[in-house]
Amino acid sequence: MKIEKFYGIRELAEALKISTDAARDLLWRRQIAYRKIGGRLRVSESDLDAFMSRTRVAAHGEAIGSSKKGA
Repeated sequence: MKIEKFYGIRELAEALKISTDAARDLLWRRQIAYRKIGGRLRVSESDLDAFMSRTRVAAHGEAIGSSKKGA
């Protein structure tokens, strides 16, 4: 079993460059998956990566998830 890095509210806010209130709001609205450990909310690195992938907006003319094969 690999132990992942976990972020608390402050670390999550810092990683996303948002306020702690905004980070807390993302968690309460369940936009980012989290775990409750010792009464504290923790976000795993893989859950943060999944959130970042889900919220990506493609550039004009780019299809998300498509790869240019043979290019």
